[in-house]
Amino acid sequence: MLNVKHLWIGDLLRIKADGRVASFEGEVNGKLKIRIGEKVMLLDAEQLEIATEKELEEKSGEQDQQSFDPIHFETTLDLHLEALDPSRKHESPIQIRAYQMRRCREFIQEAIRLKIRGVVIIHGKGEGVLKSDVLNLLSKFSEIIDREEVHSGGAQRIKFSH
Repeated sequence: MLNVKHLWIGDLLRIKADGRVASFEGEVNGKLKIRIGEKVMLLDAEQLEIATEKELEEKSGEQDQQSFDPIHFETTLDLHLEALDPSRKHESPIQIRAYQMRRCREFIQEAIRLKIRGVVIIHGKGEGVLKSDVLNLLSKFSEIIDREEVHSGGAQRIKFSH
């Protein structure tokens, strides 16, 4: 069984059920917080094992490519806290919204830097507060040439001029 006390932030773990390799990010309420790309998950220690040397080498190579290769850029950003960072659910609504907007801004800036043609930002429907914030943020980027509401109003499809 996996000994959580011996794990360091950034250690690579393998999910037993499907073999995916994830990065360890800490412990939340007795569960292990792991990240696969932009997805954050909370799993029990029994569901995970230390990644093998081969998996470590493969993951290391992937990370090197992601730092400069737009092919590996995830073109959809889900701003729902469960997808973005569930460990922040204890924070105040103002702190959560500030975090969501920071991540949204960084996502748009990275897409522009990498010359990505289009992205989707999922803000959800809810009360419309986050959607309003996202629309306001989008209006500040001159590189955005088109915006379309998708997913029944719960997301924005954005096209950039490159």
